[in-house]
Amino acid sequence: MKLYTSAAIARTLGITEKEVIALTKSGVIKKGYTERGLYTLEDTAREIIANYRKPEDERENVDYVTERAKLMRIKRMNEQYSLDLRKKELIRAEEVELVLTKMLVSFKSRLSAIPSRVAPQVARMTDSVDIMDLLKERINEALEELSDFDSIFEDKTDG
Repeated sequence: MKLYTSAAIARTLGITEKEVIALTKSGVIKKGYTERGLYTLEDTAREIIANYRKPEDERENVDYVTERAKLMRIKRMNEQYSLDLRKKELIRAEEVELVLTKMLVSFKSRLSAIPSRVAPQVARMTDSVDIMDLLKERINEALEELSDFDSIFEDKTDG
């Protein structure tokens, strides 16, 4: 069984020697049977390929520059998020949920009240067209309130 240096392994597999050393330190690849830091080509290639076949989040990542770039990107996104919140260009999900809940509860109450509000009027009516017009008018009033998103949202943000 022929053994190779980390430089020879790197050249053969098309990676850098630093990557070979980092993969060794992280336990992805193992040195050969000597204490001189030599590797078997077949085993090393098999171990590296197995590592790269794993999903990206499970791989042993050895590229410091890539990891640093990812960290900087996340920090930049976090700063942008904070800035957008301060400039009120972004709304927290909890705020949206609160406003929508308030709107839908109000809408449900308005719809639920229609039968009791119009029942006395409908009882006196005989023409089905007039009954339908009355019901349609009351439903449209409830829908108008639902469409008035700005006033409900203003109430939430001002308070």
